[in-house]
Amino acid sequence: YSIWSMWYNSKFFFLHGLVLILTGFPLTIYKGPLSTLVFIIGIFIIIIGPIVLIYPEKFQDMYKKIEQDLEGDKLIKMIYFDGSFRIIIAIVLIITFFLNRYQISP
Repeated sequence: YSIWSMWYNSKFFFLHGLVLILTGFPLTIYKGPLSTLVFIIGIFIIIIGPIVLIYPEKFQDMYKKIEQDLEGDKLIKMIYFDGSFRIIIAIVLIITFFLNRYQISP
């Protein structure tokens, strides 16, 4: 969490939006197993990208407010929820990679 705090407090945080846009586009053109799910993930990432790119200070303020409002267990639960969500998305993308690589139909 400390690395994330350093990143969103950085003056280069707006670049996070650009990275989101660039990583989301390949997901929207994927054709293969579970392509609808991958497309939805890609669109979600692309939609968030420009918002972070244009309004980075709003995201920075939001994260600072969350840090102040949530203490102890609630902050840890939020971190675990976010981490779990990211892991689930990663697992879906890994599964699609192997299904596509070995031509397996779901």
